[in-house]
Amino acid sequence: MLYPKQQHVNMHNDFMTKYLTNLDKIRRDLGAILKEIAIDNTVIVTTVNEGMVQMMMTVFCNVL
Repeated sequence: MLYPKQQHVNMHNDFMTKYLTNLDKIRRDLGAILKEIAIDNTVIVTTVNEGMVQMMMTVFCNVL
């Protein structure tokens, strides 16, 4: 079985610690942004992996 290297574990732990420490500020900031861009109180959020970025950008540009 393959395990992540310790440096990767440390990197992700640092990232999550920073995120969770600032979660209240992130929620406030994101809430303000979402209120500004919402249409009829609706915002559509999607995720894509790195391999699909170009295709999704094409889709988004054609939708707008």
